Amino acid sequence: MLGFNSFSYNFILKVHYLRSLNFLLNLWKKFHCPLCNKRFRKIEDSMQHEQVIHGTGKIYTCNNCNLKFFGMQQMRDHIKIKHQYNKNKKTQ
Repeated sequence: MLGFNSFSYNFILKVHYLRSLNFLLNLWKKFHCPLCNKRFRKIEDSMQHEQVIHGTGKIYTCNNCNLKFFGMQQMRDHIKIKHQYNKNKKTQ
């Protein structure tokens, strides 16, 4: 017969708990990456993951310096920082 001491039992119980919790959390995450099966609650998060992690999607080009970006938000951040973009006035 296989004997468990309290440490072994507690460890097995924690592993079971964490696996069960992970399973339940994934039930709420309806969208998944087709490339790595990572799951997301929102389609936007799934799409951003694919663009950033796997390099899929449209490539955006900065009109000021022709630098290329894999996501629109990264290009917007670049323009704000490097080209001091202001909604009312655009300067380089």
